Parts: sequence; structure tokens; C-alpha cells
Amino acid sequence: VYTRALQVAPGDLDLRERLEDVQMRQLRRQLSQAEEEYKKSGREADKQRCDQLKRRVFENELEIAKKRCERYPNNLPYKYQLGVRYKLVGKYDEAIAEFQAARNDPKYRGLCTLALGQCFQKIQEFPLAMRHYEEAIQEIADRDADNKKLALYLAGRLAVYLKDFDTGERYLTTLSLIHI
Repeated sequence: VYTRALQVAPGDLDLRERLEDVQMRQLRRQLSQAEEEYKKSGREADKQRCDQLKRRVFENELEIAKKRCERYPNNLPYKYQLGVRYKLVGKYDEAIAEFQAARNDPKYRGLCTLALGQCFQKIQEFPLAMRHYEEAIQEIADRDADNKKLALYLAGRLAVYLKDFDTGERYLTTLSLIHI
């Protein structure tokens, strides 16, 4: 229906996004069914089909995120989503650019700062990574316990790696005191 509607109104961005969403849901459903089939059969052919569908899902998500950022360059949540996709494929420089833009949105500031720390750590910019982890610890609300714990853990682990044992102990001790 959306495909036909886009033939009539090719410039309607709302229709295009709805079509993209439907296509992604269909792909995810196919992946879920393929995973169930693989669990039942255990066959190598079914595993390969799952792997193919996972790649397709991810490639489509990345492409949709790019297109939405192009259509809405000021939509910071879209930039955050694109940054996440880039980070997952190891395109850290591109991810850093998207996260830096997206952290101007107060709702995403803590998550972007945490993701920036992870990206900087991957490219071995350890002082920048530590600075971002420390900022993320401050920015992430206590009610977002999982991301707060992750920031504390990564900061503590990086501090120990950098042989700053006092800082590492402080972050890891704080992490151990958080109620699960």
C-alpha cells in the first residue's frame, strides 16, 4: 500500500518513512523466523540464512539512518541512531562525528558521551576516552542504571589499564555499591 502511495506522492516523506519502517519490521520478522528454524533444525544452511538476514537487517538499518539524517539534518536522535550503527560496524570516525552532533540534545548527552568514550578507546585515544567516560558518569541519570554501570565499569577498567589504580578503584568501588 505504501509503495503504491509513494508512486502517487513520491515526495511525501511521511509515507517514505512508514514504508521504511514496514520493510524493517518485515525483515526483522523474517530474521526471527529464520532463527527459530535454525534453533529447531541446527542445520548449517539455516545458520547461513540467519547470518545473511542479520547482515541485510543491519545494512538496511544503516541505510535508513543515513537517509533520515540527510532528510532531517537537525534531528539529533537520528544522528544518535546513525552513530550507533557506525559504531557497530567499526566506523569510529564517522560515529564520533554523529555522536558529537547528537550530544547537543540534552536527552542524549549522557549516552552520546558514553559512546564517544567507547569510540575513542577503540581508536586508542585513551585520555579522550577517559574524559568522556568521566563526563558520562556525571551526565547519565541514576535512573538509567545500566548505562551508568557501564560508564563506571569502562572508566574503572580503562583507569586500571592506564595504571591509574586509585581512579580505577574509585570507579569500580562505586560500581560495586550500586544496587542491582
